[in-house]
Amino acid sequence: MRPDRGAGPQRAEEVALGRAFLRRHPTVDLHSHPGRFFMAGSPETAELATRFPPAEVGEAVLGITEHGPTAVAFATVGDYAVLGGGPQGIEARRPFTGTEAYDDHLRQLAVLDAVISGSDLRPVSCAAGIREAHWNGHPVALTTVEGGDFIESDPGRIGEARTRGVRSITLVHFRPNRIGTPQTIEGGAGLSAFGADVVREMNRCGVLIDLSHADFSTTEQAVETSGKPCVLSHSNVWFGGARHRRLVSGDHARLVTSAGGVVGAVPAGYAQATFGDYIDTVLRMIDLLGAEHVAIGTDMDFTYQPVLDGYQAWPAIPGALLARGVSEPEAALVLGGNVLRLLDETNPIPAG
Repeated sequence: MRPDRGAGPQRAEEVALGRAFLRRHPTVDLHSHPGRFFMAGSPETAELATRFPPAEVGEAVLGITEHGPTAVAFATVGDYAVLGGGPQGIEARRPFTGTEAYDDHLRQLAVLDAVISGSDLRPVSCAAGIREAHWNGHPVALTTVEGGDFIESDPGRIGEARTRGVRSITLVHFRPNRIGTPQTIEGGAGLSAFGADVVREMNRCGVLIDLSHADFSTTEQAVETSGKPCVLSHSNVWFGGARHRRLVSGDHARLVTSAGGVVGAVPAGYAQATFGDYIDTVLRMIDLLGAEHVAIGTDMDFTYQPVLDGYQAWPAIPGALLARGVSEPEAALVLGGNVLRLLDETNPIPAG
């Protein structure tokens, strides 16, 4: 930790500092589930729908439009239909049946299309569109998928998803699939031969590869296979103290950053109890990985014991970082610039 980083001013001053920062710089939430939108119209067999209160998408979208970020990556959940509660939290409770994974993927994309079209958000598919949105003061939504289960055995579905606006796909979530193994499952086989084909097809289609939830072996092999940088969209590094199965080692994170990728710090309740703890995590990740390899991925509305109070607290993130000694250029990279760079590198297409 750099010694010049003190406690900073009071929270209200940090928020004011952050709001001024947001007027100057585009910012991106690399991974989010605003209002648990993906649960709308859930099939009756979806166990998680009974464990959470009804989706509050309108409230979440209002938070985005009033407080930022410029762009939010709305993530559907690829294995949602088979998830439930287990001894260690969320886990896959059963295998998919028939075309269930693909069918639920299409349902969630349709829900997201309706959310965006019925709100003040606009869809976007590239960095240029996000920069334009910041210039115009109009927030936008990226479409992403958490878990490549919908691909099943057909890599052609990656191009189909890209045509539907999907900009990033997390290879695995809470269950082993044909692609690879999640970090919450011990003794996994890593990236499969089919998974390597999926990685190459994502490169070809210009879809960003997200390795959050993937175990060390899957991550290592995916980075080696990919010709483009990857991300850990919402994965904190373990710095000692409390352990959690979703924390990654410094070596794990560097697999991604050494190839030009980015790690999104997540304000979840593992090894973090307060917003201040989260800022400490971001600072440590900047020191470990470099400001050019850190981003923000809130996992909003579907994360474990969150320490961020909704999007109304978004301005406090840059404000707190600036107050703790992070330079404005570094903060601009962490809050959005690094994600924009990766979007440019993976698929530099005209504004969406």
